[in-house]
Amino acid sequence: MNDPGPASPFPGARPYRAGEELPSPRRAAQARDVAVLWRSRRVTIVHGPAGSGRTSLLEAAVRPLLEGGAHRAPLLGAVLPDRPFPTAALPAHEPFEFALLRGWAPTTWPTALGGTTVRDWLRDRCAESPRPVLAGIDQADDLFQRLTAAQRERLMAGLRGALGDNPSLRLLFSVRTGRLGALRDAVGPADTTEYRLGGLEAADARAVLEPLTTVPAGLPPAAADAVVDDLMTIRTTDEDGRAVTRRAETVHTWSLQQASLQLWRSRRMRGRLARSGRDARTVVDQALGAALWRVVSRVAELFDRDPGWLGRALAEALVAPSGAGRDADAHDSGVPEEILRALQDRQVLDGDGRRFRPAADRLAAPLALLATGVDRPAPSPASPSEQLRAALAAGPDRALTLAESALAAGRGDSATEMDARILLGDLAFAAGERETAERHYRAAALAAEVRRDVPMVGALLAAIGRIHRLGGDPGGALGLLKSASARLPGDRAVQAELARAFVASGQPRAAAALLGGPLDQR
Repeated sequence: MNDPGPASPFPGARPYRAGEELPSPRRAAQARDVAVLWRSRRVTIVHGPAGSGRTSLLEAAVRPLLEGGAHRAPLLGAVLPDRPFPTAALPAHEPFEFALLRGWAPTTWPTALGGTTVRDWLRDRCAESPRPVLAGIDQADDLFQRLTAAQRERLMAGLRGALGDNPSLRLLFSVRTGRLGALRDAVGPADTTEYRLGGLEAADARAVLEPLTTVPAGLPPAAADAVVDDLMTIRTTDEDGRAVTRRAETVHTWSLQQASLQLWRSRRMRGRLARSGRDARTVVDQALGAALWRVVSRVAELFDRDPGWLGRALAEALVAPSGAGRDADAHDSGVPEEILRALQDRQVLDGDGRRFRPAADRLAAPLALLATGVDRPAPSPASPSEQLRAALAAGPDRALTLAESALAAGRGDSATEMDARILLGDLAFAAGERETAERHYRAAALAAEVRRDVPMVGALLAAIGRIHRLGGDPGGALGLLKSASARLPGDRAVQAELARAFVASGQPRAAAALLGGPLDQR
Protein backbone atom coordinates (compact mmCIF):
# COMPACT_ATOMS: atom_id res chain seq x y z
CA MET A 1 0.00 0.00 0.00
CA ASN A 2 1.32 3.43 -0.92
CA ASP A 3 0.92 5.99 1.82
CA PRO A 4 1.82 9.49 0.55
CA GLY A 5 1.52 11.11 3.98
CA PRO A 6 3.61 14.26 4.36
CA ALA A 7 5.79 15.57 1.55
CA SER A 8 8.73 13.29 0.90
CA PRO A 9 12.11 14.49 2.16
CA PHE A 10 13.75 12.31 -0.49
CA PRO A 11 14.11 13.89 -3.96
CA GLY A 12 14.50 10.48 -5.59
CA ALA A 13 15.88 10.74 -9.14
CA ARG A 14 16.25 14.51 -9.23
CA PRO A 15 19.10 16.34 -7.46
CA TYR A 16 18.68 18.42 -4.33
CA ARG A 17 17.95 22.06 -5.16
CA ALA A 18 18.88 25.40 -3.68
CA GLY A 19 17.03 25.82 -0.39
CA GLU A 20 17.00 22.07 0.33
CA GLU A 21 19.40 20.93 3.00
CA LEU A 22 21.63 17.94 2.37
CA PRO A 23 21.01 15.56 5.27
CA SER A 24 24.57 14.24 5.42
CA PRO A 25 27.07 15.98 7.75
CA ARG A 26 29.92 14.69 5.63
CA ARG A 27 28.41 16.27 2.52
CA ALA A 28 28.32 19.63 4.31
CA ALA A 29 32.05 19.35 5.00
CA GLN A 30 32.71 18.32 1.38
CA ALA A 31 30.73 21.33 0.20
CA ARG A 32 33.01 23.59 2.21
CA ASP A 33 36.05 21.89 0.68
CA VAL A 34 34.75 22.42 -2.86
CA ALA A 35 33.81 26.04 -2.12
CA VAL A 36 37.34 26.77 -0.90
CA LEU A 37 38.86 25.17 -4.01
CA TRP A 38 36.51 26.92 -6.43
CA ARG A 39 37.29 30.37 -5.10
CA SER A 40 41.05 29.82 -4.73
CA ARG A 41 42.17 27.68 -7.72
CA ARG A 42 42.09 28.55 -11.39
CA VAL A 43 40.46 25.25 -12.38
CA THR A 44 38.69 22.75 -10.11
CA ILE A 45 37.39 19.40 -11.33
CA VAL A 46 34.85 17.66 -9.10
CA HIS A 47 34.50 14.04 -10.19
CA GLY A 48 32.86 10.86 -8.98
CA PRO A 49 30.90 7.84 -10.15
CA ALA A 50 27.44 8.14 -11.66
CA GLY A 51 24.88 8.77 -8.96
CA SER A 52 27.35 10.17 -6.43
CA GLY A 53 25.42 13.41 -5.97
CA ARG A 54 27.70 16.01 -7.56
CA THR A 55 24.87 18.19 -8.88
CA SER A 56 23.10 18.07 -5.50
CA LEU A 57 26.30 19.13 -3.75
CA LEU A 58 26.86 22.06 -6.10
CA GLU A 59 23.29 23.32 -6.24
CA ALA A 60 22.14 22.80 -2.65
CA ALA A 61 25.36 23.27 -0.70
CA VAL A 62 28.30 24.82 -2.56
CA ARG A 63 26.53 27.70 -4.29
CA PRO A 64 24.78 28.91 -1.11
CA LEU A 65 28.13 28.98 0.67
CA LEU A 66 29.56 31.26 -2.01
CA GLU A 67 26.66 33.69 -2.35
CA GLY A 68 27.83 37.20 -1.45
CA GLY A 69 31.10 37.82 0.33
CA ALA A 70 34.30 38.64 -1.53
CA HIS A 71 33.24 36.79 -4.66
CA ARG A 72 30.44 37.38 -7.11
CA ALA A 73 27.57 34.91 -7.06
CA PRO A 74 28.83 31.67 -8.61
CA LEU A 75 27.63 30.79 -12.09
CA LEU A 76 26.62 27.22 -12.88
CA GLY A 77 25.46 26.00 -16.25
CA ALA A 78 25.55 23.08 -18.68
CA VAL A 79 26.10 22.64 -22.41
CA LEU A 80 22.62 21.21 -22.99
CA PRO A 81 19.62 23.56 -22.83
CA ASP A 82 16.85 22.99 -20.34
CA ARG A 83 14.25 24.83 -22.46
CA PRO A 84 13.98 25.59 -26.17
CA PHE A 85 14.26 29.08 -27.66
CA PRO A 86 13.49 30.04 -31.28
CA THR A 87 16.89 29.82 -32.91
CA ALA A 88 15.70 31.67 -36.02
CA ALA A 89 15.47 34.77 -33.80
CA LEU A 90 19.17 34.59 -32.95
CA PRO A 91 22.27 35.75 -34.79
CA ALA A 92 24.80 33.11 -35.81
CA HIS A 93 25.88 31.23 -32.68
CA GLU A 94 27.33 28.03 -31.28
CA PRO A 95 24.34 26.19 -29.75
CA PHE A 96 26.29 24.62 -26.90
CA GLU A 97 27.96 27.90 -25.96
CA PHE A 98 24.54 29.56 -26.09
CA ALA A 99 23.10 26.91 -23.74
CA LEU A 100 25.99 27.40 -21.31
CA LEU A 101 25.57 31.17 -21.34
CA ARG A 102 21.83 30.82 -20.68
CA GLY A 103 22.68 28.82 -17.58
CA TRP A 104 25.25 31.37 -16.44
CA ALA A 105 22.98 34.34 -17.15
CA PRO A 106 19.43 33.13 -16.42
CA THR A 107 18.02 36.66 -16.05
CA THR A 108 19.44 37.89 -19.38
CA TRP A 109 17.05 37.71 -22.33
CA PRO A 110 18.46 35.03 -24.66
CA THR A 111 18.72 37.21 -27.78
CA ALA A 112 21.34 39.27 -25.91
CA LEU A 113 23.46 36.12 -25.63
CA GLY A 114 23.15 34.88 -29.20
CA GLY A 115 26.27 35.55 -31.20
CA THR A 116 28.32 36.04 -28.04
CA THR A 117 31.22 33.68 -27.39
CA VAL A 118 31.95 32.27 -23.97
CA ARG A 119 35.36 33.93 -24.04
CA ASP A 120 33.94 37.37 -24.79
CA TRP A 121 31.14 37.02 -22.26
CA LEU A 122 33.54 36.01 -19.49
CA ARG A 123 35.89 38.87 -20.40
CA ASP A 124 33.04 41.35 -20.01
CA ARG A 125 31.90 39.70 -16.80
CA CYS A 126 35.38 39.87 -15.29
CA ALA A 127 35.78 43.50 -16.37
CA GLU A 128 32.63 44.56 -14.54
CA SER A 129 34.12 44.02 -11.08
CA PRO A 130 37.51 43.36 -9.47
CA ARG A 131 36.01 40.48 -7.51
CA PRO A 132 36.80 36.96 -8.78
CA VAL A 133 34.28 35.40 -11.14
CA LEU A 134 33.34 31.79 -10.35
CA ALA A 135 31.98 29.92 -13.38
CA GLY A 136 31.06 26.24 -13.35
CA ILE A 137 30.06 23.61 -15.92
CA ASP A 138 27.94 20.85 -14.45
CA GLN A 139 27.41 17.53 -16.27
CA ALA A 140 30.63 18.10 -18.20
CA ASP A 141 30.31 14.54 -19.56
CA ASP A 142 28.11 16.10 -22.24
CA LEU A 143 31.20 17.78 -23.65
CA PHE A 144 32.18 14.31 -24.85
CA GLN A 145 28.77 12.67 -25.30
CA ARG A 146 26.87 15.39 -27.19
CA LEU A 147 29.45 17.66 -28.85
CA THR A 148 31.51 16.80 -31.88
CA ALA A 149 35.28 16.98 -31.47
CA ALA A 150 35.32 20.29 -33.36
CA GLN A 151 32.53 21.79 -31.24
CA ARG A 152 34.23 20.66 -28.05
CA GLU A 153 37.58 22.11 -29.08
CA ARG A 154 36.03 25.47 -29.97
CA LEU A 155 34.32 25.66 -26.58
CA MET A 156 37.37 24.52 -24.63
CA ALA A 157 39.64 26.86 -26.58
CA GLY A 158 37.34 29.69 -25.56
CA LEU A 159 37.51 28.65 -21.91
CA ARG A 160 41.29 28.30 -22.03
CA GLY A 161 41.51 31.71 -23.64
CA ALA A 162 39.25 33.18 -20.97
CA LEU A 163 41.56 31.82 -18.27
CA GLY A 164 44.51 33.45 -19.97
CA ASP A 165 42.67 36.75 -20.43
CA ASN A 166 41.27 37.04 -16.92
CA PRO A 167 43.39 36.32 -13.83
CA SER A 168 40.27 36.70 -11.66
CA LEU A 169 38.40 33.87 -13.41
CA ARG A 170 37.88 30.59 -11.53
CA LEU A 171 36.47 27.61 -13.48
CA LEU A 172 34.86 24.48 -12.06
CA PHE A 173 33.89 21.32 -13.94
CA SER A 174 31.73 18.48 -12.60
CA VAL A 175 32.26 15.19 -14.42
CA ARG A 176 32.00 11.44 -13.97
CA THR A 177 35.29 9.81 -13.09
CA GLY A 178 35.11 7.78 -16.30
CA ARG A 179 35.54 11.01 -18.28
CA LEU A 180 38.18 12.54 -15.99
CA GLY A 181 41.16 11.73 -18.22
CA ALA A 182 39.45 13.16 -21.31
CA LEU A 183 38.56 16.32 -19.43
CA ARG A 184 42.12 16.74 -18.19
CA ASP A 185 43.32 16.64 -21.79
CA ALA A 186 40.66 19.11 -22.90
CA VAL A 187 41.42 21.60 -20.12
CA GLY A 188 45.12 21.58 -20.96
CA PRO A 189 48.03 22.75 -18.83
CA ALA A 190 46.06 24.96 -16.45
CA ASP A 191 46.55 25.07 -12.69
CA THR A 192 44.02 22.31 -12.02
CA THR A 193 42.90 20.75 -8.75
CA GLU A 194 40.80 17.57 -8.64
CA TYR A 195 38.32 16.63 -5.93
CA ARG A 196 36.70 13.20 -5.79
CA LEU A 197 33.17 12.84 -4.48
CA GLY A 198 32.37 9.24 -3.67
CA GLY A 199 29.49 7.49 -1.96
CA LEU A 200 28.31 7.99 1.60
CA GLU A 201 29.86 6.39 4.63
CA ALA A 202 27.57 4.33 6.85
CA ALA A 203 26.95 7.06 9.43
CA ASP A 204 26.01 9.59 6.76
CA ALA A 205 23.73 7.11 5.02
CA ARG A 206 22.03 6.48 8.35
CA ALA A 207 21.46 10.24 8.71
CA VAL A 208 19.75 10.30 5.30
CA LEU A 209 17.34 7.58 6.48
CA GLU A 210 16.44 9.43 9.69
CA PRO A 211 13.05 10.73 8.42
CA LEU A 212 11.91 7.13 7.92
CA THR A 213 12.18 6.51 11.64
CA THR A 214 9.84 9.42 12.51
CA VAL A 215 7.06 8.98 9.94
CA PRO A 216 3.87 7.21 11.17
CA ALA A 217 4.45 3.45 11.08
CA GLY A 218 8.11 4.30 10.60
CA LEU A 219 11.18 2.12 10.77
CA PRO A 220 12.72 1.09 14.07
CA PRO A 221 16.31 2.36 14.28
CA ALA A 222 17.61 -1.20 13.94
CA ALA A 223 15.73 -1.62 10.66
CA ALA A 224 17.20 1.61 9.29
CA ASP A 225 20.64 0.33 10.23
CA ALA A 226 19.84 -2.90 8.40
CA VAL A 227 19.01 -0.98 5.22
CA VAL A 228 22.38 0.76 5.31
CA ASP A 229 24.16 -2.52 6.03
CA ASP A 230 22.41 -4.23 3.12
CA LEU A 231 23.19 -1.41 0.70
CA MET A 232 26.87 -1.97 1.51
CA THR A 233 26.68 -5.76 1.13
CA ILE A 234 27.59 -7.32 -2.22
CA ARG A 235 26.58 -10.96 -2.71
CA THR A 236 28.00 -13.14 -5.48
CA THR A 237 29.06 -16.76 -5.97
CA ASP A 238 32.47 -18.27 -6.69
CA GLU A 239 33.35 -20.79 -9.41
CA ASP A 240 31.99 -23.64 -7.30
CA GLY A 241 28.69 -21.89 -6.69
CA ARG A 242 29.45 -21.02 -3.07
CA ALA A 243 28.09 -17.76 -1.72
CA VAL A 244 30.60 -14.93 -1.43
CA THR A 245 29.87 -11.77 0.50
CA ARG A 246 31.92 -8.59 0.59
CA ARG A 247 31.32 -5.15 2.00
CA ALA A 248 31.50 -1.98 -0.07
CA GLU A 249 33.37 0.97 1.39
CA THR A 250 30.50 3.39 0.89
CA VAL A 251 26.79 3.53 0.03
CA HIS A 252 25.88 4.49 -3.52
CA THR A 253 23.99 7.77 -3.18
CA TRP A 254 21.43 7.13 -5.94
CA SER A 255 20.63 3.67 -4.56
CA LEU A 256 20.16 5.08 -1.08
CA GLN A 257 17.82 7.80 -2.34
CA GLN A 258 15.76 5.33 -4.35
CA ALA A 259 15.45 2.80 -1.54
CA SER A 260 14.53 5.59 0.89
CA LEU A 261 11.88 6.99 -1.45
CA GLN A 262 10.29 3.58 -1.99
CA LEU A 263 10.19 2.97 1.76
CA TRP A 264 8.70 6.41 2.37
CA ARG A 265 5.91 5.74 -0.10
CA SER A 266 5.07 2.20 1.04
CA ARG A 267 3.75 1.55 4.54
CA ARG A 268 3.60 -2.15 3.63
CA MET A 269 7.28 -2.23 2.71
CA ARG A 270 8.20 -0.49 5.95
CA GLY A 271 6.15 -3.01 7.88
CA ARG A 272 7.86 -5.95 6.22
CA LEU A 273 11.23 -4.46 6.99
CA ALA A 274 10.33 -3.79 10.61
CA ARG A 275 9.22 -7.42 11.04
CA SER A 276 12.28 -8.87 9.33
CA GLY A 277 14.68 -7.65 11.99
CA ARG A 278 18.20 -7.31 10.66
CA ASP A 279 17.52 -8.98 7.30
CA ALA A 280 16.74 -6.20 4.83
CA ARG A 281 17.88 -7.95 1.67
CA THR A 282 14.49 -8.84 0.21
CA VAL A 283 12.96 -5.45 0.87
CA VAL A 284 15.97 -3.53 -0.44
CA ASP A 285 16.07 -5.71 -3.57
CA GLN A 286 12.38 -4.99 -4.08
CA ALA A 287 12.85 -1.25 -3.58
CA LEU A 288 15.83 -1.02 -5.92
CA GLY A 289 14.15 -3.32 -8.43
CA ALA A 290 11.10 -1.05 -8.54
CA ALA A 291 13.32 1.99 -9.05
CA LEU A 292 15.31 0.30 -11.81
CA TRP A 293 12.18 -0.92 -13.56
CA ARG A 294 10.75 2.60 -13.50
CA VAL A 295 13.91 4.01 -15.11
CA VAL A 296 14.34 1.19 -17.62
CA SER A 297 10.72 1.22 -18.72
CA ARG A 298 10.71 5.01 -19.07
CA VAL A 299 13.87 4.99 -21.20
CA ALA A 300 12.42 2.17 -23.30
CA GLU A 301 9.31 4.27 -23.92
CA LEU A 302 11.36 7.31 -24.94
CA PHE A 303 13.24 5.19 -27.49
CA ASP A 304 10.22 3.18 -28.71
CA ARG A 305 11.53 -0.11 -27.32
CA ASP A 306 9.86 -2.88 -25.37
CA PRO A 307 10.76 -2.47 -21.68
CA GLY A 308 10.85 -6.22 -21.12
CA TRP A 309 13.39 -6.63 -23.90
CA LEU A 310 15.51 -3.79 -22.55
CA GLY A 311 15.48 -5.22 -19.02
CA ARG A 312 16.54 -8.66 -20.24
CA ALA A 313 19.24 -7.22 -22.51
CA LEU A 314 20.70 -5.13 -19.69
CA ALA A 315 20.70 -8.04 -17.26
CA GLU A 316 22.41 -10.32 -19.78
CA ALA A 317 25.05 -7.76 -20.73
CA LEU A 318 25.81 -6.25 -17.31
CA VAL A 319 25.41 -9.08 -14.78
CA ALA A 320 27.83 -12.02 -14.78
CA PRO A 321 26.68 -15.60 -13.98
CA SER A 322 28.25 -15.11 -10.54
CA GLY A 323 25.80 -12.28 -9.85
CA ALA A 324 28.51 -9.61 -10.01
CA GLY A 325 28.19 -6.53 -12.13
CA ARG A 326 30.44 -6.48 -15.18
CA ASP A 327 31.54 -4.16 -17.96
CA ALA A 328 29.87 -4.34 -21.36
CA ASP A 329 31.17 -2.85 -24.56
CA ALA A 330 28.66 -0.46 -26.07
CA HIS A 331 28.91 -2.13 -29.48
CA ASP A 332 28.65 -5.71 -28.20
CA SER A 333 25.95 -5.30 -25.56
CA GLY A 334 23.02 -5.55 -27.96
CA VAL A 335 21.67 -2.26 -26.58
CA PRO A 336 22.02 0.90 -28.69
CA GLU A 337 24.61 3.29 -27.34
CA GLU A 338 22.11 6.17 -27.13
CA ILE A 339 19.98 4.07 -24.76
CA LEU A 340 22.99 3.19 -22.62
CA ARG A 341 23.86 6.91 -22.43
CA ALA A 342 20.29 7.72 -21.39
CA LEU A 343 20.51 5.16 -18.58
CA GLN A 344 23.85 6.62 -17.55
CA ASP A 345 22.29 10.09 -17.48
CA ARG A 346 19.70 8.64 -15.09
CA GLN A 347 22.47 7.37 -12.79
CA VAL A 348 21.86 3.61 -13.09
CA LEU A 349 24.88 2.93 -15.33
CA ASP A 350 28.42 4.24 -15.30
CA GLY A 351 31.20 4.14 -17.86
CA ASP A 352 33.59 6.03 -20.07
CA GLY A 353 31.51 6.23 -23.24
CA ARG A 354 32.89 2.98 -24.69
CA ARG A 355 32.17 0.55 -21.86
CA PHE A 356 29.30 0.59 -19.39
CA ARG A 357 28.58 -1.16 -16.09
CA PRO A 358 26.06 -0.91 -13.23
CA ALA A 359 26.59 2.37 -11.40
CA ALA A 360 27.08 0.43 -8.15
CA ASP A 361 27.88 -3.20 -7.42
CA ARG A 362 24.79 -3.42 -5.21
CA LEU A 363 22.60 -2.73 -8.26
CA ALA A 364 23.66 -5.96 -9.98
CA ALA A 365 21.22 -8.15 -8.01
CA PRO A 366 18.06 -6.11 -8.68
CA LEU A 367 19.23 -5.56 -12.25
CA ALA A 368 19.40 -9.32 -12.74
CA LEU A 369 15.77 -9.57 -11.65
CA LEU A 370 14.76 -7.61 -14.75
CA ALA A 371 15.55 -10.74 -16.79
CA THR A 372 13.29 -13.06 -14.79
CA GLY A 373 10.14 -12.27 -16.74
CA VAL A 374 8.24 -11.47 -13.57
CA ASP A 375 5.27 -9.26 -14.36
CA ARG A 376 5.85 -5.69 -13.30
CA PRO A 377 3.34 -2.87 -13.13
CA ALA A 378 3.09 -0.71 -16.21
CA PRO A 379 4.76 2.59 -15.41
CA SER A 380 3.01 5.87 -15.91
CA PRO A 381 3.80 7.29 -19.35
CA ALA A 382 6.52 9.87 -19.74
CA SER A 383 5.22 13.36 -19.12
CA PRO A 384 5.35 15.95 -21.91
CA SER A 385 8.03 17.84 -19.98
CA GLU A 386 10.16 14.70 -19.74
CA GLN A 387 9.71 14.05 -23.44
CA LEU A 388 10.84 17.60 -24.19
CA ARG A 389 13.91 17.27 -21.97
CA ALA A 390 14.82 14.06 -23.78
CA ALA A 391 14.26 15.77 -27.13
CA LEU A 392 16.66 18.58 -26.25
CA ALA A 393 19.40 15.98 -25.65
CA ALA A 394 18.62 13.87 -28.72
CA GLY A 395 19.65 13.97 -32.35
CA PRO A 396 17.30 15.55 -34.92
CA ASP A 397 15.27 12.45 -35.83
CA ARG A 398 14.67 11.34 -32.26
CA ALA A 399 14.07 14.94 -31.16
CA LEU A 400 11.36 15.31 -33.81
CA THR A 401 9.56 12.18 -32.62
CA LEU A 402 9.74 13.17 -28.97
CA ALA A 403 8.65 16.77 -29.59
CA GLU A 404 5.65 15.60 -31.62
CA SER A 405 4.74 13.15 -28.86
CA ALA A 406 5.04 15.88 -26.22
CA LEU A 407 2.83 18.15 -28.31
CA ALA A 408 0.16 15.47 -28.66
CA ALA A 409 0.26 14.57 -24.95
CA GLY A 410 0.26 18.21 -23.83
CA ARG A 411 -2.75 19.46 -25.81
CA GLY A 412 -4.52 22.14 -23.81
CA ASP A 413 -1.45 23.10 -21.79
CA SER A 414 -0.14 26.34 -23.27
CA ALA A 415 3.36 26.00 -21.75
CA THR A 416 3.87 22.55 -23.27
CA GLU A 417 2.41 23.60 -26.60
CA MET A 418 4.67 26.65 -26.73
CA ASP A 419 7.86 24.76 -25.93
CA ALA A 420 7.04 21.82 -28.21
CA ARG A 421 6.17 24.11 -31.10
CA ILE A 422 9.36 26.14 -30.61
CA LEU A 423 11.46 22.98 -30.69
CA LEU A 424 9.64 21.68 -33.77
CA GLY A 425 10.17 25.05 -35.42
CA ASP A 426 13.87 24.98 -34.56
CA LEU A 427 14.25 21.50 -36.03
CA ALA A 428 12.49 22.50 -39.23
CA PHE A 429 14.52 25.71 -39.55
CA ALA A 430 17.79 23.80 -39.10
CA ALA A 431 16.65 21.38 -41.84
CA GLY A 432 15.90 24.25 -44.23
CA GLU A 433 12.12 23.64 -44.08
CA ARG A 434 11.11 27.28 -43.67
CA GLU A 435 7.37 26.90 -44.27
CA THR A 436 7.15 24.19 -41.60
CA ALA A 437 9.26 26.26 -39.23
CA GLU A 438 6.98 29.27 -39.71
CA ARG A 439 3.89 27.17 -39.06
CA HIS A 440 5.26 25.91 -35.76
CA TYR A 441 6.57 29.32 -34.70
CA ARG A 442 3.15 30.89 -35.39
CA ALA A 443 1.45 28.23 -33.29
CA ALA A 444 4.02 28.82 -30.53
CA ALA A 445 3.32 32.57 -30.69
CA LEU A 446 -0.39 31.91 -30.16
CA ALA A 447 0.41 29.78 -27.12
CA ALA A 448 2.73 32.51 -25.85
CA GLU A 449 -0.09 35.06 -26.29
CA VAL A 450 -2.34 32.85 -24.17
CA ARG A 451 0.36 32.86 -21.50
CA ARG A 452 0.80 36.65 -21.89
CA ASP A 453 4.48 36.05 -22.48
CA VAL A 454 5.10 39.24 -24.44
CA PRO A 455 8.90 38.84 -24.83
CA MET A 456 8.51 35.33 -26.22
CA VAL A 457 5.86 36.53 -28.66
CA GLY A 458 8.36 39.14 -29.80
CA ALA A 459 11.11 36.56 -30.24
CA LEU A 460 8.82 34.30 -32.26
CA LEU A 461 7.70 37.18 -34.49
CA ALA A 462 11.37 38.00 -35.05
CA ALA A 463 12.02 34.37 -36.01
CA ILE A 464 9.13 34.41 -38.50
CA GLY A 465 10.31 37.76 -39.85
CA ARG A 466 13.75 36.36 -40.51
CA ILE A 467 12.21 33.41 -42.35
CA HIS A 468 10.31 35.85 -44.61
CA ARG A 469 13.48 37.86 -45.29
CA LEU A 470 15.46 34.72 -46.13
CA GLY A 471 12.58 33.59 -48.36
CA GLY A 472 12.67 36.78 -50.42
CA ASP A 473 9.73 38.58 -48.79
CA PRO A 474 11.27 41.71 -47.24
CA GLY A 475 7.92 43.50 -47.11
CA GLY A 476 6.37 40.75 -45.01
CA ALA A 477 9.51 40.61 -42.90
CA LEU A 478 9.31 44.36 -42.15
CA GLY A 479 5.80 44.12 -40.70
CA LEU A 480 6.65 41.13 -38.54
CA LEU A 481 9.92 42.60 -37.30
CA LYS A 482 8.34 45.95 -36.47
CA SER A 483 5.81 44.04 -34.35
CA ALA A 484 8.65 42.11 -32.74
CA SER A 485 10.53 45.34 -32.00
CA ALA A 486 7.46 46.81 -30.34
CA ARG A 487 7.36 43.86 -27.96
CA LEU A 488 11.14 43.84 -27.44
CA PRO A 489 12.13 47.51 -27.48
CA GLY A 490 15.85 48.04 -27.64
CA ASP A 491 16.61 44.39 -28.45
CA ARG A 492 19.75 44.58 -30.57
CA ALA A 493 19.19 41.24 -32.30
CA VAL A 494 15.69 42.26 -33.39
CA GLN A 495 16.92 45.69 -34.50
CA ALA A 496 19.70 44.11 -36.54
CA GLU A 497 17.24 41.80 -38.29
CA LEU A 498 14.87 44.70 -38.90
CA ALA A 499 17.73 46.66 -40.45
CA ARG A 500 18.49 43.74 -42.78
CA ALA A 501 14.86 43.72 -43.85
CA PHE A 502 15.08 47.46 -44.56
CA VAL A 503 18.15 46.86 -46.75
CA ALA A 504 16.46 43.96 -48.54
CA SER A 505 13.44 46.15 -49.27
CA GLY A 506 15.60 48.92 -50.72
CA GLN A 507 15.67 51.22 -47.70
CA PRO A 508 19.35 51.37 -46.65
CA ARG A 509 18.95 54.80 -45.08
CA ALA A 510 16.29 53.46 -42.74
CA ALA A 511 18.65 50.65 -41.77
CA ALA A 512 21.50 53.07 -41.12
CA ALA A 513 19.25 55.31 -39.06
CA LEU A 514 18.11 52.33 -37.01
CA LEU A 515 21.59 51.01 -36.26
CA GLY A 516 23.87 53.94 -36.85
CA GLY A 517 26.61 51.70 -38.25
CA PRO A 518 27.55 48.91 -40.69
CA LEU A 519 25.38 45.81 -40.87
CA ASP A 520 26.25 42.12 -40.96
CA GLN A 521 24.02 40.77 -43.75
CA ARG A 522 23.81 37.24 -42.33
